[in-house]
Amino acid sequence: MIKKYFLFIILAVFSQFTKAQEDSFSSTFGEALRMEEERFNKRAGEYWLELHYLEPDNANINYRLGLSYLNSNLHKFEALQYLELITKNDLTKNFDYYNSGEKKAPQEAWYYLAHAYHLNNNLDSAIIVYNRLKEIISAKHYMRPDIDHQIEMCNNAKIQFAHPKDYTITNIGPVINTEYAEFGPVISLDESELFFTSNRIRSDSSNWNAVDLNYGNYYDDVYGSYKNLSQNTWGKPELLSFNDVSSQTATINVSPDGQILYLFISNIDKGSGVYQTNLIGETWRDPLKLQSETDIEAWQTHIAISADGNTLFFVSNRSNGVGEKDIYRSVKLPNGEWSKALNLGEVVNSVWDEEAPFIHPDGKTLYFSSKGHNSMGGYDIFYTTMQDDGLWSKPINIGYPINTTDDDIFFVTSANGMHAYYSSDRPGGFGSEDIYLIDLPVNITQGLAVLKGFIVPGQGETLPGDLSIVVTNIESGTEKIYHPRMRDGGYVIILPPCQEYEINYLRGDESFHKESYFVPCESSYQEIHKEIHMNPLVVAGVSPIPSKDQGAGTVADLIPIGTRTDKNIVAKFEIFFDYNVTDCSIQRNDFMTMIMDIKKALEKYDYIEVTIEGSASKVPTKTYGTNDNLSKSRAKDAETRLIEGLKMNDIPLKNVRIVAINSLTQGPDYKGDATENMDVYKKYQYVIIKAYH
Repeated sequence: MIKKYFLFIILAVFSQFTKAQEDSFSSTFGEALRMEEERFNKRAGEYWLELHYLEPDNANINYRLGLSYLNSNLHKFEALQYLELITKNDLTKNFDYYNSGEKKAPQEAWYYLAHAYHLNNNLDSAIIVYNRLKEIISAKHYMRPDIDHQIEMCNNAKIQFAHPKDYTITNIGPVINTEYAEFGPVISLDESELFFTSNRIRSDSSNWNAVDLNYGNYYDDVYGSYKNLSQNTWGKPELLSFNDVSSQTATINVSPDGQILYLFISNIDKGSGVYQTNLIGETWRDPLKLQSETDIEAWQTHIAISADGNTLFFVSNRSNGVGEKDIYRSVKLPNGEWSKALNLGEVVNSVWDEEAPFIHPDGKTLYFSSKGHNSMGGYDIFYTTMQDDGLWSKPINIGYPINTTDDDIFFVTSANGMHAYYSSDRPGGFGSEDIYLIDLPVNITQGLAVLKGFIVPGQGETLPGDLSIVVTNIESGTEKIYHPRMRDGGYVIILPPCQEYEINYLRGDESFHKESYFVPCESSYQEIHKEIHMNPLVVAGVSPIPSKDQGAGTVADLIPIGTRTDKNIVAKFEIFFDYNVTDCSIQRNDFMTMIMDIKKALEKYDYIEVTIEGSASKVPTKTYGTNDNLSKSRAKDAETRLIEGLKMNDIPLKNVRIVAINSLTQGPDYKGDATENMDVYKKYQYVIIKAYH
């Protein structure tokens, strides 16, 4: 009797314990389900993992845990180990979504298992599972088109893996990247400014309790970093002033001069959309929603504006598109408003999604991400070129290892087309996503000239706030106005080919420097570096800019980029260098001939004006770090030698005015053939000094 009594007690306790466990399991299941339905994937994953430890063979739990990881940026690649636990016998057609007692997984679980294999580059395993899934679902199952597409992408990935491209991908470093996610990099045209998005904790900890529960991260903020050009290093990122602690704020584009930022802002109260903020002086204005053809009742995610500001590309899921999300194009009308949007068509847009367009400064090369075409998995990066007839070429996959089996989005290139920036979750990074610099072996962009430099105030003075640079197309008469950065006086101007331009530097309405440029139609990419001094600045007695009290007006110096007839030249010196050589040497006969010609000209004229141009080829230089530094060094050395030559021959320095010191990096792209093709590159390694009247 006593034994029966104790047995009853034990069974009762065990029953209560089991019921408590079941209640606890059911309660945790309910919380996990609620988090899943509200898309709080990180928190849902924590609950599902807790249940997995209690029932490691429960196919329903393993399916939900793997799915929550796939939907999270934090554990995406870990989903495979849980989804692999699900066998064919664990699948059911009659899956009970809300039942905590359900032990089986839906048939669709194998779709996510195959996807996890795909993400982990187990392509054959992914294809096998996709095909097995096709065998057990009906012919009209809603997943069949996507399954076929996924198999196609796996086969595309095999081809890409077998033919990797010659890319060098370098982490941009710990100054920019942190343990948090950094993504969406955009750069100014001269690559002196980098803007990006990060969900890091702010330096003042003002966002420590502002967490997006959907991903378990701090809300996205936009940061800016400025490059030390002399050392070619990025400065410590600065949190830009317009960030709201309770909004998701992300970079999507920047104007060529780095003074207009385009943002995607998502706010609980204001909703989501594309915004624009302008840099006025050194302060970013409050972002305003972009009013354009994109501002309609359709989801907008990304925009790109051409360097001349006249063409707008954007992504929308508006009806009657080729796919769900397509790329559209609008042009600016004469009245300043945007035209009706035009779908780029079936050549660019696929039946799958397109995203993140980026139009290169050449105005013809469009980069974008797509799940269609011959993508190797998720979004891949493609490029297409506008042809002479205005139609777009067939998109080309930029290839592996830039593209991966995961989503690859937000890709921007430099103006010279030789390298790019993008964000990626790659092994060896600092956080979940880092920003990377890519060296591109082939330049696919069209020719253009980029005029960039600095306006330098007088000694002891600050840069005035009313500076502008007016660029006039001489043939059409159209004008475009630029403003230098107040931070450092830097400016960037794009000069498309086949045109002649007048560049007028103004303070208020008064011109203090003027030049003309001609860009031939066959011009390849070139950079012209200009440092403009606002007031006469005597360097060893040489006045760079003529002042009014010296009887001279503004300079109208026709600088040829390519072939152009020179006029009114009274003296000229030209020298071509071997690699890394910079010294002009005043001992050369032709150098002294130029000095004597200058002296002779000053017997006839009160003053002469001098331009100096230093050039470097694209053969890499370790000595000077960059080719830009080498070309600047050549120009600076020429200036020093000129002054020495003038002094040695008793030529009054006040009568010789250096009005322009230019530096260029130009010529064909380097192909590792410096020794055997030295003459090909040497003609772009020179210094030219010209004296005018």
